[in-house]
Amino acid sequence: MFVLILLTFLDQTTQAIFEPNYSSIIQQVAKIVFCGGKNAGKSSSLRYFANLLFSAGLKKVHIFDCDPGQTEFSPPGQISIVQISQPLLNPPFVNVVRFNSNIILSSSVASISVNNNPDLYLINFRHLWSSFLQLQESSFSHPVLINTMGWTQDIGYYLLIDMLRFIKPTHVIEIKFNNSECKDNFTFDICPQNVNNASGWSLHKRVEETLKDKLWSTHSETIDYKYIKLSNVWRSSKSKIAKMNRVKAQL
Repeated sequence: MFVLILLTFLDQTTQAIFEPNYSSIIQQVAKIVFCGGKNAGKSSSLRYFANLLFSAGLKKVHIFDCDPGQTEFSPPGQISIVQISQPLLNPPFVNVVRFNSNIILSSSVASISVNNNPDLYLINFRHLWSSFLQLQESSFSHPVLINTMGWTQDIGYYLLIDMLRFIKPTHVIEIKFNNSECKDNFTFDICPQNVNNASGWSLHKRVEETLKDKLWSTHSETIDYKYIKLSNVWRSSKSKIAKMNRVKAQL
């Protein structure tokens, strides 16, 4: 499969999470975050992993799509949470139609580029996640897979730090390109130690006081999760070719 060609597992921990035995993840009701640079394979890995969960007998999976630029289930410019009960076998432009009625919550960030208004994105993200928790009555009955943006530098990095603190994931899967100097890689590994020592966007810019008070409280909390690092062994020299290959692989 495409993702197996795309990714090289770096250690036994990484291999274990993709093995056919997912009982621990299902019982734990995991919150799994996929992060990495543009065209690293986040969406493909998420779809592949969701399909593995269905193959293992799971009936439902929640997916939180946090990338308004390359949406999976909603129109561009939105972030959404969808509940799916069947494998993801189609490209995004088909899923937008196929799973439209499966969207539980969605919110518009008014742009496909978060750079235009990071504060609005963070407000919408927090509101969507909080609303989802309320719907679940503060407990999850199914795993949640979270797809993040491919913006790994500056504001994109700071936003991810805040997002991880809000979600408090059980697993973070980071996909890196082999070239350690690649600008599409995060400067630091997104492991618990680095995240706990980092400052998020809410501390790098003065935002509305009401939001700042809510965000500030999360920075005193220490989060912990299983960190898994994957290596992307394939990279096209042109982003256009990369996008075309991704669609062809999905078809």
